Formats: sequence, C-alpha cells, structure tokens
Amino acid sequence: MTDRNTTSGVIWLAIVLIAVSIATSTMGLFMDSWRTAESDEKGDRGWGLTSVTYDCTGVAADDDQDWCKSVMIIMDLGFDDAMEKYGDDEDEIPLEGSIATSEMCENLDELSAEDSDDVENCIDTRTAGNFGNTMLWIGFSGAIISLILCLITTYSRDSESRIGGGVMAIIAGLLMGVAVLTWVLMLPDGIGGQEGDWDAGVNFYLTLVGAFLSLVAGIIALVAKRKEGSFVSIPGQLAQQKQW
Repeated sequence: MTDRNTTSGVIWLAIVLIAVSIATSTMGLFMDSWRTAESDEKGDRGWGLTSVTYDCTGVAADDDQDWCKSVMIIMDLGFDDAMEKYGDDEDEIPLEGSIATSEMCENLDELSAEDSDDVENCIDTRTAGNFGNTMLWIGFSGAIISLILCLITTYSRDSESRIGGGVMAIIAGLLMGVAVLTWVLMLPDGIGGQEGDWDAGVNFYLTLVGAFLSLVAGIIALVAKRKEGSFVSIPGQLAQQKQW
C-alpha cells in the first residue's frame, strides 16, 4: 500500500532550488559565456559549448575594427560565401554576431595550412563542447523530471514521488557537474587556451552553482520530514488553521 502521509512544506524549498538549477543550466545550454576574452584587436569574444560570439564594436581603430569583423564573418560564412555576400563593402558586415563552432572549424580548415594547430585546437574544443552539451542536456532533462515529481508530491501526498524526485535531482546535479568537469578536461589547453587569453565566463560558474543546488534539492527531498495528517503545501496549512 502506498504511504499517504504528507510531506512537510520543506519540499517547496527543494522545488525552488531545482527551478533555479534548471534556469542556470538553460543559460549554460544557450548562452556563449563559458569562456570570455577581451582584446583591442580581436574585439570581445565569448565561447560557449557549441558556438562563439564576437563583438567588434569595442575596437578603437577603424582598420582593426574592419579586420575584426572581416575575419569573423569569414569564419562564419567561409571566404567565398562572405565575398559573394559582402564583396568589398565592409560597412555592411555586422560588427557582432554568433558562429556555430562546427562552421568555424570547417571554415578555418579551408583557410589554414595543412595540419594547422589552430584547426586541431578548434576541432578538439568543438568535441569538448559537444560532449559537455550532451551531458548538460541529460542533466537538464533530469532536473525537469525531478521538478515534476516534487510538484506531484505537494498535491498527491505520495512519498514515492518525493523520493523519486530527490533521486532524480541528485542524478541531474551530478550530470551537470560532470558536464562542466569533462568540458574543462577535454579542452586542448584548458580554459585559458594556448595563449592564456581566455577566462572562465559567467555560464561556467552558473552551471556549477546549478549542479550544487540540484544536489542540495535532492538531499532535501529525500530527508524531508512527513507529518501524519498535515497538509503538504503552506497554503494548505493556512487553510487548516482557519478551520479551527
């Protein structure tokens, strides 16, 4: 027989923590601030798991700004397609944008000499990002399942869904942490890169925080006390008090 004892209101704390973890992992999946770099000649750059952003607006010299955006648009479209689209009209080239890592590596391969270290590093970085992205997606999905199970607990008063939600939250947190760790270890020259001009970005730290919060939420859900005959939610507890 299923235990119908209700879970105390502390389960709501676990739900909030899981929701925050989902938010941080979402930003990690879709934003490009895992690594950041600033340079007067190359502009502001952000490297995510599967894409790169660039911003040449901060480059002071006009010649350097033209060089910045021209190089980046070639990395995005390839030399032939970039010339066909923009030709010699550099003013039409956008000053900022986003490039898929897969496209950038392919176009870099066309422009670089055979066996170029830059191409090899780009491919290795793409591999690391793809693996981290896959692991983070799995962790994100686990957190969603955990959130649903914990919400079910607040209405069904079922300890089995609470335990399931706690276990899934812990698994999700571990997978998020593994995504970050493996991404760092698989990068060819670490977060700093070969020249040490990259720094860990905000999404790197937020994903770690999300992993930790998911783990904490899972532990809270597992050890949440159950009170015989009480209501699960705080609103329910207030309603019970009014009846007296």
